[in-house]
Amino acid sequence: MKRAGRTRFDPVFVICRSGGRSAIAARQLVDAGYTNVWNLVEGFEGDKNPETGQRELNGWRNAGLPWAYKLSSDTAWQPATGN
Repeated sequence: MKRAGRTRFDPVFVICRSGGRSAIAARQLVDAGYTNVWNLVEGFEGDKNPETGQRELNGWRNAGLPWAYKLSSDTAWQPATGN
């Protein structure tokens, strides 16, 4: 991360489909010395509905929070350019 202009003290947000894999990744980052790690517990798609088998019970997308397939430089972090 230092190469990208970040340190172990800067915030790191981790997300996966349902929250399980990102929880493991977040723990590994903490164990590696990162001090400001955040995991999106419900994940992007959330849990499966037992009646439909679809991931539609919770999660970022199902909460109606903003997301897109394509990100512009206004909405995505861009690495610092070398000086």
